[in-house]
Amino acid sequence: MWFVLLACLGPSGAQAQPRGEDEREEKTEEWAEQELTGPEIVTAHNKGWRFSLSPGLLIPVRGGPVTFAFGADLRYGFELGPVVLAPGLRIGARLSAKPHVYMSYATLRLTLPLGSVGPYVLAGIGGGWIGEPAFAYLAGGGFMVHVGTRFGVGAEATLQSLIYTAHKVVAVGPQFLIEF
Repeated sequence: MWFVLLACLGPSGAQAQPRGEDEREEKTEEWAEQELTGPEIVTAHNKGWRFSLSPGLLIPVRGGPVTFAFGADLRYGFELGPVVLAPGLRIGARLSAKPHVYMSYATLRLTLPLGSVGPYVLAGIGGGWIGEPAFAYLAGGGFMVHVGTRFGVGAEATLQSLIYTAHKVVAVGPQFLIEF
């Protein structure tokens, strides 16, 4: 089993919400006009389109080469009562000497705003490639502490595996949220 230390931007990385210039100005004016509470800020940051990138390093526990890892995540969050449910897509690549590993997942993320903290659980199923096609799954969770309306820090941990192969990865790393 590999242990992953994700450097720089972490498993969910710097996140930017795609939106037009007019919508960005509306959101900024809306937030400036009212004092949002912690749960409202968490909900606002998890609703709608979210996109993130995650560069990192794989550091094997039992020896072997350090490997570059990369991932991307796209999801859309719906507010459902006290939680935000976000179906999405996640892709990842582990680029070692040989063999390279590629994975893609359909994901589901559930966030529960608790004050200015947004703990979440995450699951996904899909496919992967490690010299041949394989079924892939991921399970995990994390949290984000929102500091105001434009910044947050947190962490995420996931188990990622390709079924019927030796490829199992525990990914643990920081997250940084920067709202543009």
